[in-house]
Amino acid sequence: ITMKQNLTTEEYKQIEDIANKAISAPNKKDAQRYMEKMRFLLSGYGSSIATVLSKLYSSTQAATGNIPDKSNRQYYVQCDLSSLRNFIKDE
Repeated sequence: ITMKQNLTTEEYKQIEDIANKAISAPNKKDAQRYMEKMRFLLSGYGSSIATVLSKLYSSTQAATGNIPDKSNRQYYVQCDLSSLRNFIKDE
């Protein structure tokens, strides 16, 4: 099995959309379906990109629901998405 080392622009936009929907969900229960989609999409990527994707998953999970420091946690999601942009390579 070959692990992907890059993302296409379309894959990035799909991951970004899911992350944004998860953090916009009104509570953690509603966000869970987006987190499950994200977990599914994140499988199949190799080392360096997998590390960034894992950080994105964690930061997104932490930013879901009605939490006191939501804007701070959303900032980390945006930082992780920014890091992920470095792996976009359309073929």
